[in-house]
Amino acid sequence: MPDRGPSDHVPARRLFALRGFVLTLSLCVVSWLGGPTVATAQPDGTWVHRFEDHTVYLQIRLPMLSVWRIDDRGECMMMPSTVRWKDEALLHSAGTRWDLTRNGDTLTVALPDTTLDYTRTPTTPHEQCSSESKKI
Repeated sequence: MPDRGPSDHVPARRLFALRGFVLTLSLCVVSWLGGPTVATAQPDGTWVHRFEDHTVYLQIRLPMLSVWRIDDRGECMMMPSTVRWKDEALLHSAGTRWDLTRNGDTLTVALPDTTLDYTRTPTTPHEQCSSESKKI
């Protein structure tokens, strides 16, 4: 078997250097993604607003928005939509813009024709639906 010199280890050294570079790059990306960004201001969660005869829940799990309407009899209707978060607003695929202002556990939603205040809630909307509504 021929004698192997130091030049035979060059590929291993390059691989080691490449692994170090990838690890460093990965740490930088993770730090950048985990650091304070506009994304941290996104209003993910469940929010509730009570009207006279029904309650509306907003479930925000970007890019999904689920709007739940539950009347006093427990009958439910849910409308899902895909939205984008941009400049403190939810942008719907149809072009509608909801401007959002968050102050602690309050979310003010400025719709095209009205403004409503929602409160953060741990309540799961589908659990508030009557059993007949759940069958639909």
